[in-house]
Amino acid sequence: MDCSVPQGSVLGRLEFFSFSELFTRHTVTFHWFADDKQLLHSGKVSETIAILSRFKTCLADTSDWCAYRKLQLNAMKTEIAWFGSCPNLNKISGSYYSLSVSCDAIKPKEVVRDLGVYLDSELTLKQHISKVANTSFCHLRRLCQIRRLTGNDVII
Repeated sequence: MDCSVPQGSVLGRLEFFSFSELFTRHTVTFHWFADDKQLLHSGKVSETIAILSRFKTCLADTSDWCAYRKLQLNAMKTEIAWFGSCPNLNKISGSYYSLSVSCDAIKPKEVVRDLGVYLDSELTLKQHISKVANTSFCHLRRLCQIRRLTGNDVII
């Protein structure tokens, strides 16, 4: 096969490992989790234009790589987030703030979810803590309801 491999095939891993060469060529750090890829780069605010340019060319090459194999890069599932202190994030100009995949513009998000952890742009974890607390209270309420049904012999 010269365009792709069947989903779930053992050859699928080999096909997608050629992505690593693409990211290495653009000197972009990357992480894998199952079929998700995360591209990372750190730098100073003064290097924002260069970092964004590097990501734009990397995304263009990734899109070309996918198109050659009759795959499509899903812009709806692609997210970008800028992390830093509030003063540094305010220094980044709005025109340099977003990326584009094919014809779709990808605007940065204030909060992204990574393996169940909600990361905000200032890395305060406020939204993650709020979600964990809400979920915990929900489960505690359920435990209280179950306790009433079990009687006095069971301690929860």
